[in-house]
Amino acid sequence: MSRSQILIKLNNMGIAASFDEILSSTNTAALYVSMIHPHAKVLVVGSQGLKDEMLQVGLRVVEDPTEADFLVAGFDKDLSYAKLEKALIAHLHGARFIATNDDGMLPTESGYRPGAGAVIGAISGMIKQAPEVIVGKPNEKILKEAFVRMNIDLDKAIIIGDSIGTDVRLAINLDIPSVLVLTGNTRSREEAVNSTYVPSFIVDSIADVLNLMQLNKPCDACV
Repeated sequence: MSRSQILIKLNNMGIAASFDEILSSTNTAALYVSMIHPHAKVLVVGSQGLKDEMLQVGLRVVEDPTEADFLVAGFDKDLSYAKLEKALIAHLHGARFIATNDDGMLPTESGYRPGAGAVIGAISGMIKQAPEVIVGKPNEKILKEAFVRMNIDLDKAIIIGDSIGTDVRLAINLDIPSVLVLTGNTRSREEAVNSTYVPSFIVDSIADVLNLMQLNKPCDACV
């Protein structure tokens, strides 16, 4: 999703937000590539939202894989053999392989569905090479730079998410508190408490977070 798409979704949910307050893995990928090569040509294996973010920062999105300086891959529900073929050609012509995130599964109202990790895995398996970098969570180095650009004070920040391996791990990497919501990739308190990456707080629903903000207690006391 692009930031514009996320903004519309938030506003439709009654959440007041501005464009500059949103940070996504698609936007982070675009910022990362633009910092390395401000006018790079990019072959995107991903959504239109990912392409839009590339264009937003002045990068050139190309369809000819032989022209690409970078191969940027992310969530793509329309992944096809033809797209993988283009990715292979881009790689063979020297394009640098960048990924937005490696979430294997996405929780939806109708159950779990393949995430960006399925796309990244397909490309990695094909070229026998992992991405040069995965810019999304839990990559704290790149996200820390993005937070600075957004004037976010990490001393006053808290990360809220549904994944131990990405959201909670990122919070630990940044040494800030985390709230794990049991409505997505992690659905068991036992799983969370026994994980390598233990959250500061655990709640059943995002609706519980506002009340939690008034509390200050360790995870093993969370209810």
